[in-house]
Amino acid sequence: MDEIRCPVCGAQFECGAGEAECWCAALPSLTPIPGRGCLCRRCLEEELKKSAPQRT
Repeated sequence: MDEIRCPVCGAQFECGAGEAECWCAALPSLTPIPGRGCLCRRCLEEELKKSAPQRT
């Protein structure tokens, strides 16, 4: 796994892209943003909350 920094918060984390299994594979996918890399778990979960349909 590669050590990278989250482009949102700057936290260092392990990215398992290209590995047999990665923690992010258990989460829904986001639409990629050009020029922005992988997010840490906390930021990815926050982005998923923001992009989820609003429930009434």
